[in-house]
Order: sequence, then structure tokens, then C-alpha cells
Amino acid sequence: MRSYSEAKKWAEGQRQNPSKSWYNLCQQFCRTAVGAGPYGTTAYKAWLYIPAKYKVLRKPPPAGSIAYYRGGAAGHATFAIENEKCYSNDIKRSGKIDICHYLDPVRQWGMVYLGYIIWTPSGYLDIPSNAKPEPEPPKPEPPVAKYIEDGMYIFRTHQDSEKPGEGVGSGAHYLVTGNVMVQLGGGYQASTDVQVVSSPSEDCDKAMYAAHKDRRYLLNGTVK
Repeated sequence: MRSYSEAKKWAEGQRQNPSKSWYNLCQQFCRTAVGAGPYGTTAYKAWLYIPAKYKVLRKPPPAGSIAYYRGGAAGHATFAIENEKCYSNDIKRSGKIDICHYLDPVRQWGMVYLGYIIWTPSGYLDIPSNAKPEPEPPKPEPPVAKYIEDGMYIFRTHQDSEKPGEGVGSGAHYLVTGNVMVQLGGGYQASTDVQVVSSPSEDCDKAMYAAHKDRRYLLNGTVK
């Protein structure tokens, strides 16, 4: 089997200096380009011969693949190259090889594009786009700024405790009026500037909320 660059070089050579007439020999041209032995007496029979797992029913065909078409008595095959182009016989000049768009057999001859193959009985086709690039190392996710709105009730532990439900004042409601420090064990450890209130309905809560409702504190204590 030829590499893609070798197959393309051979096909271009046939376009410029053909070794024979390629009239009605699309299947032979394509398989010879990629270095494959005979399979299928016509292009359409060759398509039917290839197992389904080696057929790709998508378009456009990638460079290095062989595209197939249904129509007429024998169907058609082309050797795909970059930019949705392909090498095809008879499409522009009878018996000659030319570069055309892969859909030209559809537009000019009324054929149906079937898809492309990645394998022949002689081996896999060299399709550069199928090469898997080396995976890039994972990029660290940017930190997400967490904040607590000033004046908002939050369920906290005491500042000396690292777990919710422990320490003096655990379960109390703390009204944020100052800096907020780090998060510990699922709860927040508050600074000494936090005022303790026992109920959201207390007057001090209402006054503090009215005075500070437009301010936010990041967890590092920075006012946002």
C-alpha cells in the first residue's frame, strides 16, 4: 500500500503523463493509486464488497480515501485529495485523469454519492486526517470566585470549629457585616466582625441589610 503522498504523486503523474487510457477504468485507477490489488469488477461492486465497518457514509471524503458513487451500469470511484477535490477519470476528458470536485459525478452524471472507504483487502488506506494528535496536557480550570452577599443569613459553625454543628454557637445565624474568611468542612469560618443574631426578624438584621445589601464579600475578605 502506498502512503498518501506517494498515491497523490502517482495520480498526478497519470494526469500529466498517463500510462494508458483510463476510459471506464475508475476502480482500477483508484486502487492502483493507493497500491491495492484488484477487488470488485466495477466500482459499485467494489463498494458492495467492502465490509460495512470500513465504509464511512459521510461527506466530504478525506484526502487519501476512495469515494464511491451509484449510477449507470458500473457506478464510479474517485481518489480524494484536499479541499474536497479528487482525481477522476472521464469527468473532464474521456479516458483522461483530471482534478475535480468530489460532487462533480453527481452534478454532471446524476450519480448518487455513497461515501468513502478506509480499507481495501490489501490493507488500510493512508488517510492523514485519521492520525490522532498527541493529547494536550489538561489545563487548570480558572478559580471560581465565591462570594456571600452582605446582609444575607447563612448557617455557620463557630469560628473555632472546622465541622458544621460543632463549637460554641453552632447552628446560629450569622449576619455578615465584615470580612468573610475561608470555607472549612462544608461550613464557613467567620471573622470577628460578624454579628450574631438569633432570628432573621430582629431589627438589627433589618438595619444591617438595608445598609449593606449592595456589598459583596469574596471568601478571601476582599470587598467586591
